[in-house]
Amino acid sequence: MNWFTYAFIKITGAFAAIPYFKWKIWRSDKKQKKPRLNGNAIIIANHSSIKDLMLIMFLFPLRNIRFLIAEVIYNKGRFMRFVLKCIGGVKVERFSSDFGFIGKSVEILDKGGVLGIFPESKISTDGKIHEFKTSLITIADESEAPIVPIYIDGNYGIFKRVNVVIGESFYINDLTECQSLSKDDLLDLSEKARQKVIELGKCLDNLKKSKSDSKKNKGINEKGKERIFPAEVRR
Repeated sequence: MNWFTYAFIKITGAFAAIPYFKWKIWRSDKKQKKPRLNGNAIIIANHSSIKDLMLIMFLFPLRNIRFLIAEVIYNKGRFMRFVLKCIGGVKVERFSSDFGFIGKSVEILDKGGVLGIFPESKISTDGKIHEFKTSLITIADESEAPIVPIYIDGNYGIFKRVNVVIGESFYINDLTECQSLSKDDLLDLSEKARQKVIELGKCLDNLKKSKSDSKKNKGINEKGKERIFPAEVRR
């Protein structure tokens, strides 16, 4: 990966990304600090648009995030392959028996890097969060890296605001006591990871509703004060 080119893409891209995405970060726990990645980590998120990758890049501007990227993206032309090479993309042949990407991912994490994974392995077109692939669990288990779950509502657009919920990191050991994972264990843990992202989506709905109710109550109180104030003056 060319670090200079990666930094150049991030810096120049930020001028377009910030006004376009206009992201708002929510936290599942108010006690959570600002999003920061120390050491190695695996970022997982739901996937509704190719823009998700760019958004996550800019959410953590001080870290170089290496993404697992499907072969179909690499097949979109030479320029796309050049960009993906510059940002250190790890190619995944989804319909092949080649699992070399798992070894490359573990190597990145063992060196203290950050890996970005969209575990659905494809873009969701129906708004649902689909089954997570078990390769996520294999990588997390072999690297012993923490997993940072993120939910993205996909509300992209110039006059829109995309909402992002960052959850608390967790380890595979937090979800199971098994030392050797069977195929059923991998499926079970993949579903547990998926549920963590789904819960963040529900958390976003609750946070937005709470904020909306708070604004309504504030407006009602202010209107009430306007009505009471003249009577208090007459006294």
